[in-house]
Amino acid sequence: MDTRQTAPPEPQHGSEPMPGPISPLVIADRMITLAQDADRSGDQDTASRLMSLMLAMLDRPAAGAGHAPR
Repeated sequence: MDTRQTAPPEPQHGSEPMPGPISPLVIADRMITLAQDADRSGDQDTASRLMSLMLAMLDRPAAGAGHAPR
């Protein structure tokens, strides 16, 4: 029986847990970048869908918004 301890595998790029909530503006910026890349590669349908999703995300009220404190 092998009793040697082995180091845990290195995490793959992008698999690290996020440090906390991400701002909707950061997500929107990333979506715009992806839409631009899609447009440059000739995929206008994907670019348009990404922009629509980004705008819909920014139009939603934040959780708890609109409620008066008691």
